[in-house]
Amino acid sequence: MSAQQDYSEYSEPAYTKAVDRTCYPFYVSNIENKLVPETRELLEKYSHIPPEQQSQHVHKVRDQARDIRAYPRTGVGAWLVPQLCKLPVYPEILRRVKEGEISVDVGCFVGHDLRRLVYDGAPSKNLYGVDIISHWEVGYEMFRDLDHFGATFIEADILSDAPALV
Repeated sequence: MSAQQDYSEYSEPAYTKAVDRTCYPFYVSNIENKLVPETRELLEKYSHIPPEQQSQHVHKVRDQARDIRAYPRTGVGAWLVPQLCKLPVYPEILRRVKEGEISVDVGCFVGHDLRRLVYDGAPSKNLYGVDIISHWEVGYEMFRDLDHFGATFIEADILSDAPALV
């Protein structure tokens, strides 16, 4: 494969393109029920977003992310429910990153799980996020941490022959 090849076009389903939100069943107008306690805590204590502003904030951010790529998880708010911190292995991952090891989140979207690691004490310089499309700027908007979140984002299709991850 040529190093000059354009990787901006991916063979994703048509529903992932930015479209009229009302045309698809996986856009729920109210995703407040996805604001689980772990996410509310992160937004309040890490991002300094008061509880009474969180619903409006996540709806705004969701629509920004959906305008980039209309994934079903985005439209229904599933991305608001953290995954990594609920796994039994999370304390081990956190300990290792605190001790200097690297953690890579493949399919990181806005970097929710990476922010949780930082909130729990991991240095963001040891964190990497990889995704096929960048929602990284939306992540900064979501978590209001552009000035202090130092994780590295790599936009790449990990299943392609693209040299981005080499």
